[in-house]
Amino acid sequence: PVTAGQLNAHGAMAALLKDALKPNLVQTLEGTPAFVHGGPFAIIAGGISPIFRPLGFGDWRIVTSLIVGFLAKESVVSTLSLLFGGIGAVHAALTPWHAASLLVFCLLYTPCVAAIASIRRELGRKWAWGVALGQCVVAWLAAGVVALIGVLV
Repeated sequence: PVTAGQLNAHGAMAALLKDALKPNLVQTLEGTPAFVHGGPFAIIAGGISPIFRPLGFGDWRIVTSLIVGFLAKESVVSTLSLLFGGIGAVHAALTPWHAASLLVFCLLYTPCVAAIASIRRELGRKWAWGVALGQCVVAWLAAGVVALIGVLV
């Protein structure tokens, strides 16, 4: 297994998890306060989901599934199904062009953590971070082109 210390990211991860583990105070439909804890993935995904809004999939549940997909790509679809309550709800949340944009992003974004760990072991930390971030940027741009085509068509 790869640890945060091996990636030299233990300080940043600790700061994220410290805030992610705190419950959120929300207001119910009746106007009463309630504490909700969506878990660290949901909180992190909620924070970065605006980055994905131009691509058509800025929903925190979709972004959460992409984060889980970094651990294992095959888990993206099952996570989507669980968070939406079924594949039918996923279909309802995405237009065909936004779904195509999501598929392009999934195809091109960072490979699983095991692949990044192998790159780090073979080429070093800078290459591993460069590959991970570079592939995310390329995936975002390619998915953006697909989403733009969907808007223009």
